[in-house]
Amino acid sequence: MLTVRDAAQIIAPEERVDVYVRRSPLRQEREHIEVPAGLSIEEIVACCGLEPVRLHVSIAGHVIEQRNWARVRVKPGVSVVIVKVPGKGALRAIAGLVVALFAAVVAPWIAGTLLGLTGAAASFATGLIGMGISLVGTMIINALFPVAKPDSLPKTTTLYSIGGAQNQAAQYGAIPEIFGTHRISPPYAAGAYTELVGDDQYLRMLFVVGYGPIAVSDLKIGETAISKFEDVAYEILEDHTVTPPTLYTKPVYQEDVSVVLDAETGWVQRTTADDVDEVSVDVSAPSGIYRYKSSNGNRVNYTVTIEVQYKLSSNSSWLSFGTFDLTANSPQAIRRTLKKNVARGKYDVRLSKSSPDYSGKDTVSETVYWTAVRGRRNEPVISFPKPLTLIAMRIRATGQLNGTVNTLNCIASPKIRAWNGTTWSSGQVTRNPADHFRQILQGNANARPVDGTSIDLVSLQDWHAYCETNGFTFDLVASDQKSVYDRLSEIAAAGRAAVSFRDGRWGVVWDIADSPIVQHFSPRNSANFSSVRAYADLPHGFRVKFINRDNSYLNDERVVYDDGYTEANATKFEGIDFSGVTDPDLIWKHGRYHIAQLRLQRETYSLDTDFEHLVCTRGDRVRVNHDVVLWGAGAARVRSVTASPDGVVVDDLLTMQAGKTYSMRFRAADGSSIIRTITGVDGEFTSFQFSDTGDLPAPGDLAMFGENGLESVVLRVKSIMARQDLSARLELVDDAPGIMQADTGEIPPFQTGITPIPDYRASAPTALSYVETIWTTAPATSAIDLSWQAPDAGAAASYIVQYRANGETQWITASSVSSPAIRLIDLATGVYDVRIRAVFATGELSGFLTSTFTCSIFASNPADVQDFRIAISGDVAMLQWTLEIDQALSHCEIRFSPAVAGATWQTASQLRTNVIGSQAQVQAMVGTYLIKAVNYAGLMSVNAALIVSTVNPLTAFNAVEALEEDPSFAGTKTNVFVAGGALRLDTGADIFELVDWFSVADFFLSIGGFVSEGIYDFADIVDLGAVYTSRVSANVSAFGELASLDLFTRTDWYGVPEYFGIASDSLWNVRVEVSSTDDNPSGSPTWSDWAELTTADVSARAYRFRAKLLSMQADVTPVVETLAVTVDMPDRVIAENDLLVSTSGRTISFSPAYYVLSGISIAAQDMQTGDYSEITAKTASGFTIRFKNAAGTPVARTFDYVAKGYGYVQ
Repeated sequence: MLTVRDAAQIIAPEERVDVYVRRSPLRQEREHIEVPAGLSIEEIVACCGLEPVRLHVSIAGHVIEQRNWARVRVKPGVSVVIVKVPGKGALRAIAGLVVALFAAVVAPWIAGTLLGLTGAAASFATGLIGMGISLVGTMIINALFPVAKPDSLPKTTTLYSIGGAQNQAAQYGAIPEIFGTHRISPPYAAGAYTELVGDDQYLRMLFVVGYGPIAVSDLKIGETAISKFEDVAYEILEDHTVTPPTLYTKPVYQEDVSVVLDAETGWVQRTTADDVDEVSVDVSAPSGIYRYKSSNGNRVNYTVTIEVQYKLSSNSSWLSFGTFDLTANSPQAIRRTLKKNVARGKYDVRLSKSSPDYSGKDTVSETVYWTAVRGRRNEPVISFPKPLTLIAMRIRATGQLNGTVNTLNCIASPKIRAWNGTTWSSGQVTRNPADHFRQILQGNANARPVDGTSIDLVSLQDWHAYCETNGFTFDLVASDQKSVYDRLSEIAAAGRAAVSFRDGRWGVVWDIADSPIVQHFSPRNSANFSSVRAYADLPHGFRVKFINRDNSYLNDERVVYDDGYTEANATKFEGIDFSGVTDPDLIWKHGRYHIAQLRLQRETYSLDTDFEHLVCTRGDRVRVNHDVVLWGAGAARVRSVTASPDGVVVDDLLTMQAGKTYSMRFRAADGSSIIRTITGVDGEFTSFQFSDTGDLPAPGDLAMFGENGLESVVLRVKSIMARQDLSARLELVDDAPGIMQADTGEIPPFQTGITPIPDYRASAPTALSYVETIWTTAPATSAIDLSWQAPDAGAAASYIVQYRANGETQWITASSVSSPAIRLIDLATGVYDVRIRAVFATGELSGFLTSTFTCSIFASNPADVQDFRIAISGDVAMLQWTLEIDQALSHCEIRFSPAVAGATWQTASQLRTNVIGSQAQVQAMVGTYLIKAVNYAGLMSVNAALIVSTVNPLTAFNAVEALEEDPSFAGTKTNVFVAGGALRLDTGADIFELVDWFSVADFFLSIGGFVSEGIYDFADIVDLGAVYTSRVSANVSAFGELASLDLFTRTDWYGVPEYFGIASDSLWNVRVEVSSTDDNPSGSPTWSDWAELTTADVSARAYRFRAKLLSMQADVTPVVETLAVTVDMPDRVIAENDLLVSTSGRTISFSPAYYVLSGISIAAQDMQTGDYSEITAKTASGFTIRFKNAAGTPVARTFDYVAKGYGYVQ
């Protein structure tokens, strides 16, 4: 960190500052210099011995401008990076120089070495190749460590390395170069020629195996070992410059003529090669020379003469060369040769049969062929200055060969400089690609070999060990024309490496799984990020054609399958070549490796950066954080640092979520990483406190942030494209260490390194729970308190809650909530479906949490009433009972039946329908009191509690009117019908309206079942004639019938009270309702509203009644067997004492009047003999009394009376 002068700091003398100096931007080496802490930048530059011009100085990635060098002093522990930069226009000059040097050095290399050109031809080719190199340098390689490019594989027809190949004389062809160990059919180094020894023909040949020295073994002609042939001599010359051949010493140019010589044909002419010093000709008589005398059949000598002449091609005068006198009497072949030393030149040679052709009667064999003409030069056969390995051979052809030898082959292994683990040793046979990589640069095949300082020997030595460990080899016979770079790339590919040219030195980079991280990139120090992904249809396997060293170096093919594929199911293949690989096992390993590359490194990333790329080279591992591909959750720079507790403040907002652990990776000034962890909380922050212990970053350090282990990804540098001002565009690929496992097991799946994008749809709320409470009692509805846990995808901004009754299709959406809980209200009893999804801050929706809940508070019958008891006092009965605690309990219903035995709930009439609490006062009556608890949903206790009273009340009742409707039920029926003397609800539709009776599973339910409500109006009304107070009660006997019961499941049809099954009392009801009027019902009365009839005292003149049948379930109907009402009036007694009656009499009035006056009883208190009483005008409303004496004269008397009757006239 930079020291600011507003805060003093004491710096100890021993404290130091690390300074990293790169004296050239074109070289990767950097010097490490320690200087005392507290020096200014200007002083540090001076300490490093640098001129203060064209320097790029940075501290922790921050560039320090030169005008501030004198004012900025550096604290201890901070690193300073100083890079020398080119001056104005220097980059263009450097670029031109590099192109010129590359074209000047490498192009002649290729032209002279690989193309075998010299002089003007080489100069012309150099120009062409120089242009070609600049084009090749711009090509994009698809893989970080690719196979050899297909267009760089051998294309020539001289396939010396393929089993079954023939030796060829490829004039002006390239000299083979052997790598590793390989079988080769070497080309001719010079033309083969024949020579005659007696009548036997010998063949002399010279082959070039390649650039020497090369160890040669297993020499064969075809598939036959050379030792199986007779009269053969050969010599193997590993270095012809040291040991010249003795079996083939001078160049011989032979032309095979094979022309018959006869007298008729005359002269036959041929011309030798240029500049020959010796001329020789061969003739042969393949059928022998003889004469069979026809006279006696003896075979005798016969002579054929062949004359030979020659001349310089430039002259016209022929000279005698010699004569062949061929005399024999045998059918055995005869071969002869003539040779002559001549002055160097080009000669014409001609032959003619000078003896006449035989024309007699004897049988003669005189056919002679001119078989060959040859010229020899008196000079070395090989004048090539570089060491070559040659095979010279002289072999008897007669009786052994059919023509020339063209299938000579051998095992060739070059002896080159090789690394043995401690030093480079010359003359070693090796198959390691690293050794041959160096051989290309410094070997005999290279016309311009480089010195050791131009080779990164350290990287080659390390790569050598890598190849040795993995068994990588390179075995190739190269006869094609290829640039040095392409050949190096071919070798590197065999060792899973790529060519590098770093700091002017050739080297390699390869896939080192744990190589150090050299740089960190984020949006804070890069720009213009892009990505290209290849969406190829991957094959099921590779078909790899190769030369199989285990099968006599014959052409072979191996199929390398991807995971999951075998010969049985693979159908899609692509071809691939691994140049220089002859081991079938290595073919499989390389194939698997490149399948893994296809799968795990299919994407190429690119970004621009400034001078920070200077520490990178191809194959280096770097860490990258970027929001475009969601690598990490953000990037920033450190603004300040705190300790105790450890923490940082960064210059940008970074988002966290509770329940997660985060990592923050810092790039320190020396390029190393500091990683600290943070416990997540919901929100956006710039200040963070670490949850672990460790080193602290410095202000200004680059920070990468993300979920633990996902704050950044590791990539590898694929290429660096330099730009102006020390900037560059980097191409990167996934590190994919799993590629290294491909040839030992299954290829692991691709790891993106991306902070997992929440699959919002797949992440739903969880752990739903609910609690039911009462919401309303009228109607009976529940409230459900739902709660759940947030989805794993992160904190939700709100939640959408939807519910519906089970079986319904339409969802009801509740109000949106921000917390994971909601109350649903006004819910009827039943099962409900519910689904809940989260709405995130991004607007994304989670998947649904789906579940069910049950509103069951009102679904169960209340518990039976307990401890039902009665206490009678006069005309009042006090009923008491005990109830179980139940939040759904509403009230109790009390019924009464006059029966003292056998009373049931169905036969009892309602006495009190809504009793709150645990006691009630009712009229005292003889009979049975029954009670049930009722909840808010109308469900009753299953069993009625009952108590029988046999105590008569003081007041007796008199039935004045009674209506009995059963069994005919002659009244008006609405949605009810009579069957079997009982009243039932009607059905919702007519079953006979069904079109197809067999299409329904249940006839009854298919038409909708019973209607939910029906009414029966009594046939008659009750008219009391006047308004009276009466006690009105009903008598109903009914039960619930379940019509959907499957009768055929019954085991005993006769052991049940009802075939169709008895329904629960909670599923049906029969209510008797009453309406009254004080008017004359035969006129235009005003009737009261219908009200449920309970046993009570009512004042009215007339009454009308009806029964309401109710069904709470479609397959249930009440069955009413008894339906009656009774109008009772209680007894009334009126008594008065000591009433004075005058002589005019006294009228007594009853108020209110009786409905029926039963009688009057009087008692006079002062009667004389003969006195009597006279009662007149006696009605229900009163009477008149008069007392008279014996004479019939009214007298005054006193009396008491008692009047008895019932009813009240209102």
